[in-house]
Amino acid sequence: PGIISGALLGTGHATAYLAMIYIGALFYDMSSKSLLQDKISYLLSFNKLLLFPIAATFIMKGLISMQIFQLSFEAFACVALQTAMPAMTVVVMLARQYQADDGAASRNVFISTLLSIVCIPLVLAFRQILYSSGLQRNLWTTIWRFSSTLGT
Repeated sequence: PGIISGALLGTGHATAYLAMIYIGALFYDMSSKSLLQDKISYLLSFNKLLLFPIAATFIMKGLISMQIFQLSFEAFACVALQTAMPAMTVVVMLARQYQADDGAASRNVFISTLLSIVCIPLVLAFRQILYSSGLQRNLWTTIWRFSSTLGT
């Protein structure tokens, strides 16, 4: 019924806001120095925000080139964008529930969200260059073209 589904839907939407409040409370107890000096969070964020999205983009481009499946430019952009998103806030809640280090999880969410401001446009620019490059270009030409657009 609509009444029950409406109430459950509202409760489901509240979890994102409650997770943000909880993460904010965790940040209150941390020093800004400890937030920004966590080297493991930077490594995890590099993997999550750059390494995996670029690898996934190459894999998708290879599958499209081999004509295993076809994707429009918009669908290709959507998949590339989804792989480049920062860590989810629910990870902090799950770490807390299973008695893991929720402070480390919240630092990872913070660092990955902060770095995503730079990384998402880079991944999307790389995706556009790779998608628009034809089969006659090799990998090094594509990488050179991508690196030359960063300088402009």
